[in-house]
Amino acid sequence: MKKEQWQDKKSLYLYIVSGFVALIIIILLCFSVLLGVNYALVDYTLVYDNGDSLKKQIRSKAYILSDDEGYYEDYDRLTSGKSLGKGGYFEILDGSGEVLYCSDPKIPTKDYAWYQLEYMPKLKQRNYITMTHLQAKKGRKYTLVNFISSASGKEVNRVMILDQKRRVVYSTYRGKDTVVSKEELSYLEKLNRLKESDETMIAQKYKFKNLYDEDRYLVVHYEDPDFAFLKKAQKIQFFTVMIFIILIVLAVLVIGFIVSSRMRKPLEILRRAMKDFAEGKRSQLDYKFSTAEFNQVALTFNLMERKLEESEREQKMLQEQKQKMLADISHDLKTPITVITGYVDAIRDGIVPPEEQRRYLDTISQKAGLLSELINSFSDYSRLEHPEYELACTQGDFCEYVREYAAGKYQELEIAGFQLEAEIPEEEMSLSFDHLQMRRAFENILSNAVRYCPKGSCIAILLLRWDDRIMLRIADDGPGIPEELKETIFDPFVVAESARTTGQGTGLGLSISKKIIELHGGSIRILPKEEHEKGTCFEILLPFSPKA
Repeated sequence: MKKEQWQDKKSLYLYIVSGFVALIIIILLCFSVLLGVNYALVDYTLVYDNGDSLKKQIRSKAYILSDDEGYYEDYDRLTSGKSLGKGGYFEILDGSGEVLYCSDPKIPTKDYAWYQLEYMPKLKQRNYITMTHLQAKKGRKYTLVNFISSASGKEVNRVMILDQKRRVVYSTYRGKDTVVSKEELSYLEKLNRLKESDETMIAQKYKFKNLYDEDRYLVVHYEDPDFAFLKKAQKIQFFTVMIFIILIVLAVLVIGFIVSSRMRKPLEILRRAMKDFAEGKRSQLDYKFSTAEFNQVALTFNLMERKLEESEREQKMLQEQKQKMLADISHDLKTPITVITGYVDAIRDGIVPPEEQRRYLDTISQKAGLLSELINSFSDYSRLEHPEYELACTQGDFCEYVREYAAGKYQELEIAGFQLEAEIPEEEMSLSFDHLQMRRAFENILSNAVRYCPKGSCIAILLLRWDDRIMLRIADDGPGIPEELKETIFDPFVVAESARTTGQGTGLGLSISKKIIELHGGSIRILPKEEHEKGTCFEILLPFSPKA
């Protein structure tokens, strides 16, 4: 690599890295400023103590005074200051909920019902109530009330189930079989809706005893601190975020402009090359750019060009194969149809003597059967080639399946003049497969052996487990398949004869077998001479799936 190229690569790399480093620093600085402003806002806005100062004053008896007649209570001595925030106030209630004192004279006083005090959270505690209406059998309706109390990061859940008459049928909150009044139920529904409303005021209670050991309640009302914080900090945060975004956008634009100016020239070269490529001007791109990244892009472009050229050659080959396939199909269909048409015309015209008509009709029947076989083979092959075709697989013992198949073929092969030897283990080999299609694959292989092997030949079936697969071999000791056909024997319309004049098969049998095996996730091949010297041996490998 030249020194100038190395320096150019290095400078570009460092420039890009320095730009990103600068961008990251700007982001971190803006984030730090935003974070600092937020912390300052927290210190400025969160001044509430949730009634702690009032609680301390009550515990220290600061509201109790003495005179000549003894001690008395003066709740004006209790001061909340800023502890409840703007708009906050507190009330003193007796044990029945009657308001004895309100720190804000502008607030209209209203006594509290017992259930209002019951469901009010304690200081530093939040209560949430959810109500769900349930439909039981026989039209019975129930109401599920869920009480959630949270304090110091802990949650306590309690439930209560009411029937249609507001009777408690189950509760972890209050006594069973008690009845909830309409007013109390209406208040619970209000609390249930409260969590979905825009209400921002919080009410909490603190229970204590007065001078005469009577129950008293301190009820504090203050704005939700989180809401107050968000409301006060919203404007400042908005402007801070806008400044942050503007700075980031400016930094990105500047860095993008500088980087793009350095990369514009190689990109223009690549653009022109792709334009020429789209217009059909095929040529290798000179990819000696100054950076390794652009060299890699140019190398990929050249590789794509070569792959496309290879693809076009393959497409041309496939087109030729398609033409050959159509010619073979036409030939295979035309031959029996020509024979049938000629024989029928001869019989109809009275050319065939009566004593020869029987032989002619037998030939017509034979050719019609061959024609039907051809059409069925074409249909089967087309169906298996369809992308949406699915096998009807069931789990079964593959050893037992092959054993039954071999037993069924034994007498048939013996009558045809062939010997059958099968070596199948007694163990169970579980496999999910399509029993009908697998039999069709075997039949095509065996019929191929019967068709081309002389009578007296031996056909052998060997089944065994090989690692995580099942291996099945179907072999014969016949003349074997010519070497020039072994690579294409599984292609459609390939037959052992160079001229398609014998009428022995369609050339689709082994193609169908191969497709069936591949649909089962397996593979099929013909063993080479090094592994099987005499005859032909088909080896099928299938994935082994043991029982769960």
